[in-house]
Amino acid sequence: GEDVAEAGVADLAKYEITSKDIVVGISVAGGAAYVLAALDYAKKQGAVTVGLTSNSDSKLAQIADIAICDGDSGRLSVFVDDKSSYSYYWSDMPDYSNILSRQTSVRVAPKTTTSYYLKIVNGVCSTEYEAEVEVRTLPEIVGIEDMGNRMYRIQVEGGSVPYSYTWGRNSMPTSSDIMERPTYGMTYNVTVTDAIGCKVSDVVEVPTYELEIPEYFFPEFEKWKVKNLDRFYGSKVTIYDRFGKMLREYDVDQFNGWDGTYLGSPMPSTDYWYVISIQELDKELVGHFTLRRRNK
Repeated sequence: GEDVAEAGVADLAKYEITSKDIVVGISVAGGAAYVLAALDYAKKQGAVTVGLTSNSDSKLAQIADIAICDGDSGRLSVFVDDKSSYSYYWSDMPDYSNILSRQTSVRVAPKTTTSYYLKIVNGVCSTEYEAEVEVRTLPEIVGIEDMGNRMYRIQVEGGSVPYSYTWGRNSMPTSSDIMERPTYGMTYNVTVTDAIGCKVSDVVEVPTYELEIPEYFFPEFEKWKVKNLDRFYGSKVTIYDRFGKMLREYDVDQFNGWDGTYLGSPMPSTDYWYVISIQELDKELVGHFTLRRRNK
């Protein structure tokens, strides 16, 4: 009944169940409210749950989950609906030649899929159970592909598809493997989670582009233009004469180079100053360059 179910949750809550635990519920009939409620509580805490029952069609068997991720460790805990006095024997060998624990729980960290055996003894009577803990391989980040237009694709192998991705501590999970408009030269902590919850994290460094700022130019043949500035969204270029008068101001998507004129009139050969504001880097560059005319 409801009171029995609440007791199951209360008893299991004493163990401070986490996602690193494996909880084994045991009921001969497979329908005990005490065990079912406890396993349901364990699953909500993120734990791996294993139902051991002699009735494979029971509800208890159907809610069992026996897969963990490579590198995880957990605790196998016996949770019985009968409060009688039992002795417990955990082993990873079917003949119990290697006893892992005689307590109601045992911590396990299998490297590969492993069967665990449990013998419960009550006086002259004993019952044995077997639970297989499957170890799933982790996904692996193998590279980053430059797709152009400031988009990068994270290349992942292994694990179980589909994957979900987070591109940093404050980002939300997404099913897209494409990183759009990242900041050049920045590093991102990318986490890939596969279909069963196995995770892998890695640091992805986005290539950077150095600005190439000409020290001089000849307006008869060329424009004064900052190479690679168009890769940084929201950037702005302002040009001043040597007295501090603003001659031109360009947004990066409009800046195709300065032709050396002011209001349509050619400017003289001398030094000019620039201020380059790169919004996404919170950076401002200040310097000067020389306008030269060959016919002067």
